[in-house]
Amino acid sequence: MIRKLGILVILASLLVAAVPVGDAAAQEEMGAVREAPAVRPAANVPFLFSAFALTWIVLWVYLVHVHRGQRRLEKMLGALGEENRVG
Repeated sequence: MIRKLGILVILASLLVAAVPVGDAAAQEEMGAVREAPAVRPAANVPFLFSAFALTWIVLWVYLVHVHRGQRRLEKMLGALGEENRVG
Protein backbone atom coordinates (compact mmCIF):
# COMPACT_ATOMS: atom_id res chain seq x y z
CA MET A 1 0.00 0.00 0.00
CA ILE A 2 2.79 2.42 0.87
CA ARG A 3 4.52 1.64 -2.42
CA LYS A 4 1.31 2.46 -4.31
CA LEU A 5 0.97 5.70 -2.33
CA GLY A 6 4.55 6.65 -3.16
CA ILE A 7 4.01 5.94 -6.84
CA LEU A 8 0.79 7.99 -6.75
CA VAL A 9 2.59 10.95 -5.16
CA ILE A 10 5.37 10.79 -7.74
CA LEU A 11 2.90 10.61 -10.63
CA ALA A 12 0.86 13.50 -9.21
CA SER A 13 3.96 15.68 -8.85
CA LEU A 14 5.02 14.84 -12.41
CA LEU A 15 1.55 15.73 -13.63
CA VAL A 16 1.65 19.08 -11.85
CA ALA A 17 5.13 19.77 -13.23
CA ALA A 18 3.95 18.94 -16.76
CA VAL A 19 1.13 21.49 -16.77
CA PRO A 20 2.17 24.21 -19.19
CA VAL A 21 2.21 27.75 -17.93
CA GLY A 22 0.64 30.13 -20.44
CA ASP A 23 2.59 33.12 -21.62
CA ALA A 24 1.23 36.56 -22.42
CA ALA A 25 1.27 36.00 -26.19
CA ALA A 26 -0.86 32.86 -25.89
CA GLN A 27 -3.32 34.68 -23.63
CA GLU A 28 -3.63 37.57 -26.07
CA GLU A 29 -4.19 35.11 -28.91
CA MET A 30 -7.09 33.51 -27.04
CA GLY A 31 -8.71 36.85 -26.35
CA ALA A 32 -9.38 38.95 -23.32
CA VAL A 33 -9.39 37.12 -20.05
CA ARG A 34 -11.68 38.27 -17.32
CA GLU A 35 -10.06 39.27 -14.09
CA ALA A 36 -10.59 36.79 -11.32
CA PRO A 37 -12.70 38.07 -8.46
CA ALA A 38 -10.76 39.23 -5.43
CA VAL A 39 -10.43 36.53 -2.81
CA ARG A 40 -9.67 37.20 0.82
CA PRO A 41 -6.40 35.51 1.78
CA ALA A 42 -8.06 34.27 4.97
CA ALA A 43 -10.48 32.26 2.84
CA ASN A 44 -7.57 30.05 1.71
CA VAL A 45 -6.43 29.15 5.23
CA PRO A 46 -8.47 25.90 5.43
CA PHE A 47 -6.89 24.67 2.20
CA LEU A 48 -3.42 25.59 3.41
CA PHE A 49 -4.00 23.82 6.72
CA SER A 50 -5.39 20.74 4.96
CA ALA A 51 -2.35 20.51 2.67
CA PHE A 52 0.01 21.00 5.62
CA ALA A 53 -1.76 18.34 7.71
CA LEU A 54 -1.92 15.87 4.82
CA THR A 55 1.80 16.32 4.16
CA TRP A 56 2.67 15.54 7.78
CA ILE A 57 0.30 12.56 7.90
CA VAL A 58 1.85 11.06 4.76
CA LEU A 59 5.34 11.68 6.15
CA TRP A 60 4.53 9.97 9.47
CA VAL A 61 2.89 6.98 7.75
CA TYR A 62 6.00 6.58 5.61
CA LEU A 63 8.33 6.84 8.61
CA VAL A 64 6.33 4.26 10.57
CA HIS A 65 6.45 1.93 7.57
CA VAL A 66 10.23 2.31 7.24
CA HIS A 67 10.71 1.82 11.00
CA ARG A 68 8.67 -1.39 11.01
CA GLY A 69 10.63 -2.73 8.05
CA GLN A 70 13.90 -1.92 9.80
CA ARG A 71 12.79 -3.74 12.96
CA ARG A 72 11.75 -6.74 10.88
CA LEU A 73 15.18 -6.81 9.19
CA GLU A 74 16.96 -6.52 12.54
CA LYS A 75 14.99 -9.51 13.87
CA MET A 76 15.83 -11.52 10.75
CA LEU A 77 19.53 -10.66 11.05
CA GLY A 78 19.52 -11.57 14.73
CA ALA A 79 17.91 -14.93 13.96
CA LEU A 80 20.41 -15.53 11.18
CA GLY A 81 23.30 -14.71 13.54
CA GLU A 82 21.94 -17.13 16.15
CA GLU A 83 21.55 -19.79 13.47
CA ASN A 84 25.18 -19.35 12.40
CA ARG A 85 26.47 -19.51 15.98
CA VAL A 86 24.56 -22.71 16.70
CA GLY A 87 25.35 -24.39 13.37
